[in-house]
Amino acid sequence: MASTNESAGTPEAQADPHSDVALWPPSEAGTPGGWRRGVLGFGAWIVAGVVVGVLATRVSLGITGTQWLVGFVAFMLAMWPNVILHEAGHALAGVMSGQRVFALGIGRWRFERGQAGWRWRKADAVRGIGGFAALAPGEGGRESRRDLAAYLLGGPLANLLTAALGMVLLYRCPLSPWLAVAVSGVSLSALFLGVVNLVPFRSHGWYSDGLNLLHVLRGGKVARLRMRMMHLVGLSLSGVRPRDWPGTLMPTAEAADVGDPLLATGILSLNLIRAIDGSDRETADAMAARLAPRLYEVPEAMRASLAVNIAFHIARFRSDAALLAAWLPHCEGGLLDVSAQSELLRAEHRVLLGEDEYASGHLAQARARLGNVHDAASVVVLTERIEVLEAAIRERAASSGQAVSADAGPV
Repeated sequence: MASTNESAGTPEAQADPHSDVALWPPSEAGTPGGWRRGVLGFGAWIVAGVVVGVLATRVSLGITGTQWLVGFVAFMLAMWPNVILHEAGHALAGVMSGQRVFALGIGRWRFERGQAGWRWRKADAVRGIGGFAALAPGEGGRESRRDLAAYLLGGPLANLLTAALGMVLLYRCPLSPWLAVAVSGVSLSALFLGVVNLVPFRSHGWYSDGLNLLHVLRGGKVARLRMRMMHLVGLSLSGVRPRDWPGTLMPTAEAADVGDPLLATGILSLNLIRAIDGSDRETADAMAARLAPRLYEVPEAMRASLAVNIAFHIARFRSDAALLAAWLPHCEGGLLDVSAQSELLRAEHRVLLGEDEYASGHLAQARARLGNVHDAASVVVLTERIEVLEAAIRERAASSGQAVSADAGPV
């Protein structure tokens, strides 16, 4: 029987990790004027681009009249190609330092490597960043400060090298005035992107390359925690399931008090995943209760993975259909493909409701999408849970004398 939410919001309920009330999704608390700041921020970037493009093309070439417009158009049109070069620079630097790429994103497009190989897909745009390159240490490898610094510098350096190449063309090759203006605009676009990414700042919760690099150079707690977390991600990609992760690598829950919502959420999530896989309900309860209120504190693109982890905890240890249903809408989209996890969670929900035919349909969909899962360890864990639910459905069908079709369509 699903529990109710009658005492939601009471301090006692929120403080008790064993209370289901502590696990309900928080309300989206809009920040007053937040959308205005977003519009103003976007407008500021446009103005900055216009000013830099106009002034730089005029000053660098001494052009007059309407030729500056060609340089400005080239400046703006080159932005997305330079974003692609930026992420390619990150990926190349990471691969050269022994890491492996498992996802790339440019705008709304994703290029992801699942268990079935690489594939393209269209997803939601990621607020705060134009693109990303997701890498992790190779099998048996471990990320060092030098490796992390090389990865972070790879993107800006790709842009700066592009700008330098453009300057060489301008001053070493005979170009027509119009082509020279266009090349200047492209080069300045690359220079602008490279320099901006080296500036330490945050955008919608994301760290710039410059801010990440600053942490690495300082060798502080944030950099050490990040390297340990990436090592765990690398182990998961190699097939080491969470309950077998070395305890010496696990960041403690106390380490989550670092003042950064994204890093703290990652630490708590790793502890939650490991606790669920190790059937440690007490730890899982504590981690889930700390994670649930953070849903709207992390970047929008990371909310789906957070919601998936909490929903799996609910399905495994709470068996609360209403609570699980409240999290299901948050388990869609996100930075990376979680469609297999989402289908499995919908099957969990149908099983709790006693709707086994629909549950079987969702389980079939989950199996079909296992090839999209990035890490081998998750495939092992998800397959194991699919088999548990399928066995439960067969047993319930046998006891009632009914047959359940595995091809039932989910609704």
